[in-house]
Amino acid sequence: MTNPFNVSFGKKPLELLSRGEILTEITQVFENDNPKTESFIITGPRGSGKTIELGLINDYFNSKDNWIVVNIIPYLEIHEQIAA
Repeated sequence: MTNPFNVSFGKKPLELLSRGEILTEITQVFENDNPKTESFIITGPRGSGKTIELGLINDYFNSKDNWIVVNIIPYLEIHEQIAA
């Protein structure tokens, strides 16, 4: 049996489990004028699709005209990245 998980980060696997409900829940919360939460923790074992899910959320909000998505690089100063 072939391992379904890929060890490289962010690469879409051959089979991707549908996570439409998770994506919908997260995007609806962020789009709500009075959200029930302001943050999410996405957890799971290595290779389970966490980075893919974040990429889908990123793509969703990048496609919206009324959103500005800022991609943060962890080893740089956050305020400088946002200002840029």
